[in-house]
Amino acid sequence: MLILFSAGLIIKGYVGEEEQRSIALQVLLAGIPVGVLLMFFRSLDQRLPVLVKKGLSFFRQPWLRRSDPALLFVLCGIVLFDLLYIGVFRKLVDDENEFINAIRIFVEQGRHYFLVHYSEITWLGPQHPPLPVFLIGYIVKILGTDVYFPARITAVLLGLGIAVFTYHIARQLYDRTIARWAVILLFAIRYFNLAQVTSNNDIFVTFFFTLTVLLVLKLKATEQLPVFSRMGWAVAAGISLGLGLLSKYTMFLAYAMLLPLIFRPFAENTATDHFFSRFWSGLRSNWGVLLVLVITSLAVFYIWVGYMIRSGLITLHAGQLMYYLGADVDPYGDWKPKVIENGYFSSWRLNFLLKAIFYGIPSGIGTYILPLLGLGIWAFIRQQKERKKVNSNGFIRYWLAIVFIPMLIALPVHRYFMPAFPALAILMAAGLHHFYKQPYRILILALFLSYVTLVVYMS
Repeated sequence: MLILFSAGLIIKGYVGEEEQRSIALQVLLAGIPVGVLLMFFRSLDQRLPVLVKKGLSFFRQPWLRRSDPALLFVLCGIVLFDLLYIGVFRKLVDDENEFINAIRIFVEQGRHYFLVHYSEITWLGPQHPPLPVFLIGYIVKILGTDVYFPARITAVLLGLGIAVFTYHIARQLYDRTIARWAVILLFAIRYFNLAQVTSNNDIFVTFFFTLTVLLVLKLKATEQLPVFSRMGWAVAAGISLGLGLLSKYTMFLAYAMLLPLIFRPFAENTATDHFFSRFWSGLRSNWGVLLVLVITSLAVFYIWVGYMIRSGLITLHAGQLMYYLGADVDPYGDWKPKVIENGYFSSWRLNFLLKAIFYGIPSGIGTYILPLLGLGIWAFIRQQKERKKVNSNGFIRYWLAIVFIPMLIALPVHRYFMPAFPALAILMAAGLHHFYKQPYRILILALFLSYVTLVVYMS
């Protein structure tokens, strides 16, 4: 981890400008000693759990004991750092400038003007639905403040929600220990750590995607209950899925996360069960809740689709989507041949894909935690051979495939893979748990390098 982190900083300093080289050198000189101390301070793995337990002994309230005080302590520390970070670093990154400009138009000009001139709004109009802008815009109107702080604090709260959902997913699939480590490793993922302190629609779609996955797991865990007693979970999952579609169209991938309810592809006795018998059993148990879930999600999404049809925006957004999928159309909605070459195997698209695989995705995940990702993959391979944790590991593999494969084909930009970041965190936590019983130095180092990288990026 330290070698990869140092190499990344050295390369950035070498190819960057003089100011970037100076920042890279300062962080390198400050960060490496901390990492080396952690490397040799082996007794920390045994002492840290005892220290944390003593430090949290004053929490006597029953609800705190039930809600995992150690995790609450970590999340409180992360939130405090995030708030400090937001106050110090005000640089706008990626599409944040366009996102905040869209919110300002909504706040200053009003909802009617915003919708009438929607197609003219830079970045948002040609390709994205408006829910994140609406939510933050109304918060700004209520508070009567500037857009910057409400937008970024909303991102912090959504990141906190994603962490809680990840914890409950990991706890349901594995155990409490892996769930705790998954939350820490989620914040160690470089782009997630950046997205949860900057305003963008990626954090919104990741929030609703992760919530939908959690609710689908709740539905799967209650298969033995009567259908009507499960309808509440189905409606909640449908609303979550629909709100995700109103945030970003990549939420359509979440419909594939409903398939494990029917196909049961990860059962422990998969080798002996006939495929069609498992399919019929899953469909018979879940067709009612699945139908309610899908209808609810489409009903929520139709709020926006109906407006797009009436206003003509449907052509603009469909053209953009078809362009990303490789069709020979203008990306701004005109269905006519393009001058530049498009298609799955065009030179620019292949170059874009190779750049994403070898640079964008590793950088988005964080080069320093790639060894932990390798541990997780190796642990999954070993457990598959030993027929251990087939259900849980299979679900995580399926989640990763559902996001990574379509995005690699359509638009391999690192931030578009964010809905799979909770699954990556669980994968790494499961790998650590397989090989290490007390990897606290590794977890501290991963989180430390993540925040150091964040400071370097924003500086």
